[in-house]
Amino acid sequence: MHPPTTEQEAVLTHGRLYPSMPRKISAFAGTGKTTTLEMLAQVLKGRILYIVFSRPMREEAQQRFPKSVQVRTAHSLAYAALDMQTQRSRLERRLFPEAVQQLVKLPRALATDDSAGFLVLDALARFCNSADPVITAQHVDPAEPPELREDVANAARALWQRMIDPKDDCPISHDTYLKQWQLTGKGFPRYDHILFDEAQDSSPVMLDVMRRQAAPVTWVGDPHQQIYRFRGAVNAMGIVSGAPLVLSQSFRFGPAIAGVANAILACKPAGTRPEILITGDPNRHSTLGPLPGNGKQQPPHAFLSRTNAEWLQHALRLTVPVHVIGGLEEPEALLRAAWHLWSTNRHPPRCPPAIKRFRTWRALCEHTERFRDGEIRLGREIVEHYRERLPGALDRLRARHVAVESEALVTLGTAHRVKGKQYRRVKLGQGFASPADPGWTKLTAAEQEDECNLLYVGVSRAIEHLEPNDAVLACLDMAGFEHRSH
Repeated sequence: MHPPTTEQEAVLTHGRLYPSMPRKISAFAGTGKTTTLEMLAQVLKGRILYIVFSRPMREEAQQRFPKSVQVRTAHSLAYAALDMQTQRSRLERRLFPEAVQQLVKLPRALATDDSAGFLVLDALARFCNSADPVITAQHVDPAEPPELREDVANAARALWQRMIDPKDDCPISHDTYLKQWQLTGKGFPRYDHILFDEAQDSSPVMLDVMRRQAAPVTWVGDPHQQIYRFRGAVNAMGIVSGAPLVLSQSFRFGPAIAGVANAILACKPAGTRPEILITGDPNRHSTLGPLPGNGKQQPPHAFLSRTNAEWLQHALRLTVPVHVIGGLEEPEALLRAAWHLWSTNRHPPRCPPAIKRFRTWRALCEHTERFRDGEIRLGREIVEHYRERLPGALDRLRARHVAVESEALVTLGTAHRVKGKQYRRVKLGQGFASPADPGWTKLTAAEQEDECNLLYVGVSRAIEHLEPNDAVLACLDMAGFEHRSH
């Protein structure tokens, strides 16, 4: 572990002098956030709870932190508190929209609507993510008529009662018991300090739990990496109180990529731009420009896109070993089933439930036109693009896919899937929104902020080399940066 920087030393000094006070650490990409928390954990005394975003982060942190620190995810805390081991069979089953009519009685206005189940489950998802005590019409898609929203809320309340009944066999999700835990008001076991990671993308339900804890909280996050607002996440860094501290010295990349990150953040709406610039590591040489060579001649790199459809189309065109972040199995099964429904208007023998709920291809298309269902929209886009060529393209992709990321020439995924990851070389897809796009001014300030944040996340995964897209080049032009190799 390297000696602490001036910024890291400020965090440690605050921990030594004011151990019982809350603090907020705004940590830019690659600035040694986890290392800083390791050092802080050695300064703070007593039992420490470190809450991380995901299971892989938990497994990594458990190898790094001392035994005095218990590393948990929010869901694992709720799981243990409610003894959800007894409900495992319900968690192993997924609840799809068409099953809602079999579980609760729907009003006549909804009973004939094939989309009723989707509206009910969407309302439940919004409720589970919120800090609200009861389900109301406010949790229903605001695009629906007022009278329909009230009917959906009534059905969602009835379904929620079945979900929280431990004797019921109704399927539940992990967000179900997290919400139930929040509503019980149960706190954590006794800890002297709490470290809360990824605070910029907090769910309101978890933020409510955290604000009721007695132990002082160290909130850690990068406000400019908030990319889950569309799921209802909120930036706790701008809500909670605590001594403000910052980490701006990146150890991941050199000045060239730091300059790109700063240019993107400078394009954010007024009032959301950082007051401090990211500083690149002067000992790291980073370059900006096209990857050398083409096809098999290109060095190993990550291709990061705005949407699943873009990386999938890119993967289907490649002829080299590839690795899909999160695995190829689920998207491949979805695409094959969607193609079978498109080509025969029947389900394949082994059909994923996500596709099996649609009786016809037309029903699937109508669903994508009415609802923001990214999983089904992906299936439709790829099927309609490749049509008869899709099965063969998937066969070739399957033959090239490797399970071990280090064995791939190209690693593929969306910017949403790579938070916390880093790659020597990164190539960005063209699907990211650009401040130079004609439609940029039609976006709300919040939408513009989200798009800049997502582009910043993609760019800041690179260590040595970044192949920019048009959105990055536009940001560089607008910020007055030269976009050439450094």
